[in-house]
Amino acid sequence: MAWTTFTSADLLAAFSADERDAYQRGAGVDNLDAICANTVEEIRQAIRRGDYALDVAGTIPAGQKASAIAIARYRFLNGLPLGTLLTQTRVDEYKAAQDDLAKIAIQKAAVELPAGTTAAFSAAGNSGTIPKVLMRTDPSSSSSSSSSS
Repeated sequence: MAWTTFTSADLLAAFSADERDAYQRGAGVDNLDAICANTVEEIRQAIRRGDYALDVAGTIPAGQKASAIAIARYRFLNGLPLGTLLTQTRVDEYKAAQDDLAKIAIQKAAVELPAGTTAAFSAAGNSGTIPKVLMRTDPSSSSSSSSSS
């Protein structure tokens, strides 16, 4: 997948009917463009902190679009009077997106690289696992040594 933009049009397309109605009524929040731009920068910052390559300014990996929608939608709904449409489902989606960004920032999750770039980490990958040397007394090492006898 390629890197892509994330705009208020993308966010509006993901709104439920009630959310779209609240937006069209002008429920006190008319800053979707700013919300989307801030969300893009937040995602790019997590990618930067994870020491991954960035593509053209203002773009995010296509695989992060769902996270962008969840974060931006939460911020829009949270800005409504009394948070009337902010359901537990939307809060959970926001928390999952934030967790995803936190994993990217510490290289526990990878992002797609911009076209024409190569990975800046080892061929073994950045899975977050620590190599383990099996000791002679480890039960799993005895099964491998008995099969080679």
